[in-house]
Amino acid sequence: MGDGGRVCCHHTAIDYWTGLNDENKFLMGLTDQELEDYVNNINKKGVSLTKSKLLGHWVLTIGEQTNEYDFHGDHRYDFSVDYASSFRQMRFFSGRLKMTLSYSGEWDFQGDSLVLTPDYNTADMTVDPSGMVPEENMQDSMDAWVNRYREQSIERIKEMADKGEKRTVKASMDSSHDKMEWTESDGAVRYLKRKEE
Repeated sequence: MGDGGRVCCHHTAIDYWTGLNDENKFLMGLTDQELEDYVNNINKKGVSLTKSKLLGHWVLTIGEQTNEYDFHGDHRYDFSVDYASSFRQMRFFSGRLKMTLSYSGEWDFQGDSLVLTPDYNTADMTVDPSGMVPEENMQDSMDAWVNRYREQSIERIKEMADKGEKRTVKASMDSSHDKMEWTESDGAVRYLKRKEE
């Protein structure tokens, strides 16, 4: 009889906690599958990426280089990067050339990864020679070098268009949805911040 009493109490406790669990799921609007998925993923870092969370303007800063991504609802994205050359001492000038490279592409999800397919045919570059000082009587030569550098850079980038390049990164977000973590194929981790317009 004593053993039966323990079984009875044991079942009563299980029934109580099961009932409380069901009540909490009901009040929180969770299905059994949603709760199971949460438990299975509780140890994973970050929040899974979804289309609605991804859309918008993101900034990635690496040293002096600023990369910006605009993700659109039609699976297009626009990319731009601001950077500067190393200091140059040349026959026509000395200083650093500031540049902004931009192009468009398409994005998609594969599991927990974000796949970026650039369209290098859309590449363009603006150049800012304000950090450069021409040698005496060499302004025209410096300007010609800057224009030639821009044209050759765009040409080299567009030559990559037929290579079918894709970039795949494992992506997750923090709970605020304002920071995104990218893990590159080589294991490098980058952090992007949402930029409010």
